[in-house]
Amino acid sequence: MADLGLIVYGVMGAVFFTLVLLTGNVIAYAVRERTPEWAIMKTVGFSSRAILAVVLGESVLLLALGALAGLL
Repeated sequence: MADLGLIVYGVMGAVFFTLVLLTGNVIAYAVRERTPEWAIMKTVGFSSRAILAVVLGESVLLLALGALAGLL
């Protein structure tokens, strides 16, 4: 029985690691795609702090919506 538990934990660890890698890739892609928008915002006069606030606000909103969807 202990071997089965070890296998389950190993599979769970592999799944978690894979999800972390996939999430990192999605975030990196989103950043690369949005960089021109942030450059335009910076050119128009937005401060770095304002751009960071926009990015963090969007991230928190997506996190909250994802958590809500996961709970349902």
